[in-house]
Amino acid sequence: MKFGIHTILMMCCVLFFACSGSNTKGEKPIVCAYNECLYPADLLPLFDENTDYDEADSLQIIQSFTRQWLVSRVLSQKAEENLVAEEKDVEALINDYRKSLLIYRYQQKIVSERIDTFVSEDEMKYYFNSHPDDFSLIQPIVRINYIKIKSDSRGLNKIKSLLKSNTAVDKTRLFQFCVTHAEKQFLDEEAWLLLDEVRKEIPIETYNDEHFLKNNKFVEINENDVVYLLRIFDYRIQNGPSEYAFEKEKIRSIIIQQRKNAFLKKLEEDLVKDAEAEGKLNYHH
Repeated sequence: MKFGIHTILMMCCVLFFACSGSNTKGEKPIVCAYNECLYPADLLPLFDENTDYDEADSLQIIQSFTRQWLVSRVLSQKAEENLVAEEKDVEALINDYRKSLLIYRYQQKIVSERIDTFVSEDEMKYYFNSHPDDFSLIQPIVRINYIKIKSDSRGLNKIKSLLKSNTAVDKTRLFQFCVTHAEKQFLDEEAWLLLDEVRKEIPIETYNDEHFLKNNKFVEINENDVVYLLRIFDYRIQNGPSEYAFEKEKIRSIIIQQRKNAFLKKLEEDLVKDAEAEGKLNYHH
C-alpha cells in the first residue's frame, strides 16, 4: 500500500508518543528533548510531494530522522553542561564559517555567469601535448569490440567471421547481426576503455596484462552457455603514455578549472583595487 505525504504525517502522530503541548499550528509534537520539540511539520522536507511511499519506507525515514534529531539534542545538551565558557565561545568560528560560505556562493554565482565552458579540440590537444608527464597510465587501456552471445545462437558463427573483417560493409553487417542475435555488444573501435572496465563485461583472466594484450587480437571465452568474443585493435600498457581520446574529458575539466582560478584571482585583485579607490580600505602603518 502506498501513502501520500499528508497521510504519512498523520501516521507520525499515531505511531509516536506525543508530548503535551502544541505549536502555533496546533500540532502535537512527536518527541521532545530538553524543552525543544519535533513536530510533524518538521518532517515535511524529508518527503517529495509527488512521490508515494509505502508504510515500511515511510516509517524507516521517520524513525531514522527522529533518532538523529534526538541524538543531536542530547549531545548538544551534554556539551552545554560539560564545556567551560571559553570552550563554548564559537561566535568567531560561526562568523568565519558564514563569511566563507557567502564568499563561496558569490564565487560560484559569478563564475557560472562569466566563465566560458567551451573548450576547443585544438586547445585540448595543445594541453595534452604540452603536459605529457601528467598523462601516464596507472592501468592499461584498450580499443576493442566485444560481443556477448548465447552459445546456441544461430548467428554465432557469422558474428565471429564478421568480427574479424575490416571492411565497412562487414562492420555494418556485424552491427545488424548483433542487434538481432547478441545479448550485448560494444562496437566503437575508436573509444579507449580501461582494461579493468572491460573485465566487468568479459571474464578475462590474465597473469600478465601486457603479455595478454601483445599476443591476443581475437579472444573467445565460453562460460555458462554464453560466448564472449573480443577483438583487440590497440592497447597502451600501465605506466606508459596515455591517449588523447582517453584523456579528453579530464583535459576539458582541467582547462575550465584553470580558467576559473585565473578569473577568481583577477576578480580578487580588481575588487581590492576598487575598494581602495573608493576609500573603503585604510592601511595603518
